[in-house]
Amino acid sequence: MTTGGRSGLGWTWWGLGALLKLAFAGTAVLLPLAGVWIASSLAAHHDGPLWASLVAGALCFPLLPLGWDLFASWRRRRRGETRPRVLTGFDRLVLRTLAINLVFVGGLLAGFPGSVYEALSTRGDWMLQGSDASWATSARSSLFSTAERMRWLHEATHENAYEELIDPSLTKTDTPVQTPQPGRSRRQAPVRTTEKAVSPSDLLSDEGWPFAPTLHPAVSELPAEVETSFDSVARYLADREPDPVQRVKALHDYVADRVAYDAPALAAGHFPPQDAETVFERRTAVCAGYATLLKAMADVAEVEMVVVVGDARDGDGYFAGRGHAWNAVALGGQWYLLDATWDAGHVDGTTFKKSYGAGYFLTPPEVFVATHMPDDPKWQLLAEPLSPGDFLRQPHLQPEFAALDLELVNPRRARHSVRAGESLELRFANPHHFRLSGVVRAEGDPGGLRCETDDERENLTCRFPEAGRRRVSLFGPEGVYLGRLYVDVG
Repeated sequence: MTTGGRSGLGWTWWGLGALLKLAFAGTAVLLPLAGVWIASSLAAHHDGPLWASLVAGALCFPLLPLGWDLFASWRRRRRGETRPRVLTGFDRLVLRTLAINLVFVGGLLAGFPGSVYEALSTRGDWMLQGSDASWATSARSSLFSTAERMRWLHEATHENAYEELIDPSLTKTDTPVQTPQPGRSRRQAPVRTTEKAVSPSDLLSDEGWPFAPTLHPAVSELPAEVETSFDSVARYLADREPDPVQRVKALHDYVADRVAYDAPALAAGHFPPQDAETVFERRTAVCAGYATLLKAMADVAEVEMVVVVGDARDGDGYFAGRGHAWNAVALGGQWYLLDATWDAGHVDGTTFKKSYGAGYFLTPPEVFVATHMPDDPKWQLLAEPLSPGDFLRQPHLQPEFAALDLELVNPRRARHSVRAGESLELRFANPHHFRLSGVVRAEGDPGGLRCETDDERENLTCRFPEAGRRRVSLFGPEGVYLGRLYVDVG
């Protein structure tokens, strides 16, 4: 059967050809847009010139494809070719656009494999300029959903150097990992009172988070003759502490207090064995060794614990974080998080500065996830786990921030854009009216410009007189560091 001189099969092939041509044309439009989006987000992320990415986009479409086609036509005329072309002008333009932009996008992915996902997830909405309009919110959601599809690139280039130092069996458990109901915190004990705290120490407790930074008495008074092996120490601490929470704290405190971070190994990138026996004998370790020793001592003390691997954001400004390892412990049928490495002190170059703390001991999961992102989402211990993109976008806040009952009401993102001469207002829920302060600094600047605070201590106004990337460091009473935000000043 034919219709108008064309058979049914002919119409089918014609329809398929039209659909294929339409698909190629659509791709020829979307691919240049994707290239501009990636290039401009990388420029915004690395404080580079946005105009360069826009110029590159204009070259990729339509200037270079049109120039290519004009040059090819000029060569045909010069050679005297008269044979009709197989492809139409439209088809040639589409194919040349695809070829040029595949090279452009491929070059961006190959040249910045570790930064593309991070840039798209944190600065992929730069063109919306922080707008809260409904259309901007929808567009932002679509952009970040698209960015999440690029996570494979981050995972392919972002290796955890510590994971191979850990026996995989230490990361597994047969006990179900239960998560709380949405909106419910997992604090170990209700330590808050209805009265306003006068000092941050008024909010600390020996029974629940936030714990006072005081070593467990059994650790402080541990006889030297007991420290012959980690088995001996673990049995000693378990025998002297019947309370499950305090028993775990004693184990955590021993590891955090007695093991020094192996800063030279971190700087060199070469790590000695991190098994429990070696760490106990050397009394130095990287995070893998801290977590492994604590897990081994918990086994001796008959406490269920696992090692958790993932990324953690430290004070160096890495949005995606670096490879890290910490622990999760089961208490009373629930799982809790702890990080003895970060409670031991901090690294300054090739030097470890000991400073015991308890901010990362049984920390509520919604607080812990501000700095720690496990590879397995279940170890976030959240009813609704954050995506890696959500993790990158959230403000960089320390547990001390939540320990003061503070909440950052606005802004809710780690990175922001303002114009030179403008200011950014930070709004807090500060029920105890603690004194808050902020300092605006350029990278590498030891000084800075102080933010202004109001009488209610619920607002900080930070000014940005000059263009460039700035870091807003937040501090609480007694100069306690609380976290940071980043501002790109144009």
